[in-house]
Amino acid sequence: MKHIITAGCSFTQLNKKRNGHDSWAYHLRDIINENPENKGRFKFSNLGLSGTGNYIISLNCISKIETLLENNVNPEDIIVFLQWTGLFRPAIYNETHSDRIVPFDTIEDDFKLKEIFKTHPYGFNDTAARTQHPFWVNYYENYYSTPAAFIDNLNSILRTQWYLKSKNIQY
Repeated sequence: MKHIITAGCSFTQLNKKRNGHDSWAYHLRDIINENPENKGRFKFSNLGLSGTGNYIISLNCISKIETLLENNVNPEDIIVFLQWTGLFRPAIYNETHSDRIVPFDTIEDDFKLKEIFKTHPYGFNDTAARTQHPFWVNYYENYYSTPAAFIDNLNSILRTQWYLKSKNIQY
């Protein structure tokens, strides 16, 4: 069985159950499933999270793949499609700030990272369009700049590409 993994922000997450429209990821799943020869050959995992940034997109993707590999799935049977998001969506680890804890529990798939956050929900925070919250105003004014955002995003993309290449995963 081939495993198709999609990851991204709300453009990846959205499905009819939530808002009446499907994202590109669900259209991809439907196109693959339309072919009768594909029946039962693919397991689809959508790791999209609304409002999240590239660090979490990368983290979810790598964690899901590690979970599959630990369950003896052959790397040649894993295919990854990623939708990277905008620059200014940082994620930080901070157990005291909880305005927007990354909602790993909304992902409709199971993997190790999601299980960890079921029992320890505090930690990763992201802005998810809450840039006017005093915490994030201070963060952007004093700690985060356009060059920092650019570097963070390139690091997330490169980390994921290097990981996928090292595991011989198609993407």
